[in-house]
Amino acid sequence: MPQFEPVVLMDRAATPEEHTFYPRDIVNNVASFEESTGIPIANNRLTASVSRTGQGRHKVTLKGTFPIVQNAVADNGVSSPLVVRRGYFDCTFSFEDTSTEDERRNIVGILASALAEDAPVFSDAITKLQAIY
Repeated sequence: MPQFEPVVLMDRAATPEEHTFYPRDIVNNVASFEESTGIPIANNRLTASVSRTGQGRHKVTLKGTFPIVQNAVADNGVSSPLVVRRGYFDCTFSFEDTSTEDERRNIVGILASALAEDAPVFSDAITKLQAIY
């Protein structure tokens, strides 16, 4: 069983940066992690859950929410943070009881490879919002 501990992930900025997501809580078997910005509404969030589907398959769901915050200035000159937009991802895996660990590992590897910049058909569709033709 995976330990509920901090997770360090890299972004794809021109100069890649580490993002440390700290354990927040586990509610209804959904573990949540946050990258603190010092302003709670601006925190990046990840969640992970493992459950069973109605058909008896194992379901693993990973989600992320990434708010973009700017300071809004009120009429009295006081500024306060305001979420102007968010980016999201939602990734769901589903496996039969008869699947092997190697099969599941290979599927994760294929997804990681599909999201790598060396697979531009998927990377460009996501990052450049370009339709596949």
